[in-house]
Amino acid sequence: MKKPISILLALLLALSCCTALSASAAENDNPAADDTAAAAYLLGDTDLDGEITILDATEIQRSLAALTALNGLQAALADIYGDGLNILCATAIQRSLAGLEPDLPIGEPAGDENEGVIYSEIINSYAGMGDRIISDQDEMYFSTAYPGVIFISDDNLMRFYCATYGYAYDETEFVGGDGAHAYLLPNGSIVVFDHDEMQMVFSDYSTTVTINGSVPFNPFGCSFGSTMEFNPDRPSTLYEIQSSSKYFGADPCVATFAYDEVPMLISGDEILVPLQVLNDFFLSQENIFVQYNGKSLYSVNSNSSAASPALWEQYLSETEKVTSVTPAMAQVNYYEMCNGLEARYGLRAAHNIETFDNYFARRGLREEFLSGDLERITKAETMMCILLFEDFHSALNTSSPFFDGKVIPTVAMASPIYVNRTKKFAAISQKRSEILGEEVAPYERRGDTVFITFDSFNSDSLAKLYSEGFEPDPDSGDTVELFAYALKRLQNEDSDVKNVVIDLSCNQGGTVISCGYVMEAIIGTCIICMNNPNTNALSQTVTKFDLNLDGVIDENDISMREMGKNIAVISSGSSFSCGNLLPCSLDALDDDVLLLGQTSGGGACEVGYFSTSLGSMMQISSERMLITMKNGYISDIDAGISPDIPLSIGRLFDRDRIAELVNDYFG
Repeated sequence: MKKPISILLALLLALSCCTALSASAAENDNPAADDTAAAAYLLGDTDLDGEITILDATEIQRSLAALTALNGLQAALADIYGDGLNILCATAIQRSLAGLEPDLPIGEPAGDENEGVIYSEIINSYAGMGDRIISDQDEMYFSTAYPGVIFISDDNLMRFYCATYGYAYDETEFVGGDGAHAYLLPNGSIVVFDHDEMQMVFSDYSTTVTINGSVPFNPFGCSFGSTMEFNPDRPSTLYEIQSSSKYFGADPCVATFAYDEVPMLISGDEILVPLQVLNDFFLSQENIFVQYNGKSLYSVNSNSSAASPALWEQYLSETEKVTSVTPAMAQVNYYEMCNGLEARYGLRAAHNIETFDNYFARRGLREEFLSGDLERITKAETMMCILLFEDFHSALNTSSPFFDGKVIPTVAMASPIYVNRTKKFAAISQKRSEILGEEVAPYERRGDTVFITFDSFNSDSLAKLYSEGFEPDPDSGDTVELFAYALKRLQNEDSDVKNVVIDLSCNQGGTVISCGYVMEAIIGTCIICMNNPNTNALSQTVTKFDLNLDGVIDENDISMREMGKNIAVISSGSSFSCGNLLPCSLDALDDDVLLLGQTSGGGACEVGYFSTSLGSMMQISSERMLITMKNGYISDIDAGISPDIPLSIGRLFDRDRIAELVNDYFG
């Protein structure tokens, strides 16, 4: 059943109460569309020689006779009446030259002073070697006011979006006027492209970027399927999100556009935005980027060089190497990066960032980004991650394919806090090696106490976990496998163990799914809470895991707590990301968990992926902020959690002493 159109129109009227994701600096004329950019192209100048002659009419006639092909810009300039290329266009030029059509604007500057001459081109695109992204012909747009910048229509953008997230485009309801288009998506969220106000509006951003059939704003996303059928005779359900999970929604939010920042154009009945808008707001949550390398479109991600080496090599080799880009390209690259970060960077409020443009200006990087010099831009991207953000999730993964050089991060490019913390991470790891040796047993029993040690949350192969005859190996490096082994030991030969100590002292994070499995394996409960501080979205995701890996989630999945074991956790400043989430969540969910060691290292946001118009790919602390909730109180876990019993760095690895402390504490 279709939703009332009034819902979409009401959203358009409510823009004033939306949360702004970015603030446009001004309403000035587009500096990229100066007199030369606007006047360089004349209506009727089909052969692009700067004047109107009979040769322009001849070019049109040759094109109509299929003797030659006009490019998109030529066709746009030859379209005298604005209703497509036909013989009347050639006739109009001939009559104008003969003085028979003096009122026609032939020979006058073509295009709007801000929007330039807009024209379309069919661009080759590759999702894999020889594959198209959407269809055999991907129509994209360009403007003479923004040389080098590629645009996509709102309609094609929404088709890309639906294909990526598993929705049927024909189930999307559209309401459009001359200056605003609204899309009611199958998941109930609304996206509005408003050219009149130069805005893009989301009724609920987190719901918009939810894959069809998934729970909105859940910490696991869809990067690791919960169910995979490798063998029909052996089910393989690792986890199930429970119906008791809650999503509390989000405030509507708006991203702003402006000709002198991120342009939003209009051509006929199409609203056009830079292709990068598709990446930043619709695809990057799934680590997917549709990048334009000046010749073709490529669907790539942060793993493409390893996962699709042939496609990646084609992408790089086809890209022309340059030292600089046009001012218009530098402008769109920079301001759209600001736009995207204001929607996606989860520590924006924590860093007192009102707008990224002002932030980069204060910190000295705006001029670098706008310079157009690719080496300076690449260096600024590196410094943004390790000097400005210094959050240990942000990093430049791949520089622009247009850049043929290399920028090596140096100590001078990083913040002193970043450098100091890196040294502390190394010092804790070195101390452990001195006391416990280079190789630390993942599962070790000392008297009544078992120590479980792992330095990352990792699970690479669901197929392996559910393969025929599988037996968990604690030394495999797979966290799920390690804890499946520990649960089995604690139920059988080590059933007389009283205490289990989880050593996270050198654990610097990993996958949230592995962390959820460990959480339930320890206390029998997995509730992970998230907040989007940019839109106030809030969720509580309750999950049950197949702890014994028998393919069924049932009463036979028994946790350490249900076995009657006492639980202690060791953390340090190196306990980062999921290594920080686990002790924080255990403390919020179970008052009987003992925390030992030092304040954990923080890292509240899930890793998010991000790209730029120039093709740089990076990771950031995303808008998916992990939090804890207890008695209705929401806690930001970025500062870590303090231990119940503090330990010096030397005592962190004194396991005999720790076993005594745990025994004394639990009596």
